[in-house]
Amino acid sequence: MFKRPSKNASKKPGQWNHLIIFCEGHHVRVGLNGLEVQNVYLDSEPDDGLPPYDLSKRPMRGHIGLQDHGVPHRIEFRNLKILELQG
Repeated sequence: MFKRPSKNASKKPGQWNHLIIFCEGHHVRVGLNGLEVQNVYLDSEPDDGLPPYDLSKRPMRGHIGLQDHGVPHRIEFRNLKILELQG
């Protein structure tokens, strides 16, 4: 992401985090463990020291990818749900 989270709401390794991602067009909101940590528009300016988000290389539709950041502890995902917004 091109914006730093507003706070660190992550739990300690070994505990489950609860993440909600809301996307509508270029607007993305992220909730982590009950706290909103991101509320951004993808076409806004990046925070200092972070690369810009190139919208031309990111389709608005397609696959969803899950990743880790090479941390030394194991990463697991569970109870994934994807809901389409009704507008």
